[in-house]
Amino acid sequence: SPPPAAAKGVLSGRLDADEIEARAKAAAAEALTSPKAAAAAAGEGDGESVGELKEENARLRSTIGSLRGEAQQAAASAEALQRQAENLSKEYGKVVAQKESLENRLADFELVMGDSVKKEK
Repeated sequence: SPPPAAAKGVLSGRLDADEIEARAKAAAAEALTSPKAAAAAAGEGDGESVGELKEENARLRSTIGSLRGEAQQAAASAEALQRQAENLSKEYGKVVAQKESLENRLADFELVMGDSVKKEK
């Protein structure tokens, strides 16, 4: 059976990247639907609110950029964990095959040597 801990790590890494991307999209949607943005689009408000909107827009763009960076890092980490899990699974298969081979060799040895080997155990 494959190592379950590695598989869980891969899945949680993928979910984290998806969550980060969703947060970035939500921040972008918030920027478009904020009351300040609606007032500015309707021509309401003064120059000060436009400045505030520009600051908010810059802040949200910065947040989106950092969240996208986090999403890329999480995706890269998930890919690395996936490769590690695959390698561990292959190695586990080799160890199981080697164990079975050794058990077969021991059984053959006991068969050839007879009951005297069994009594010495």
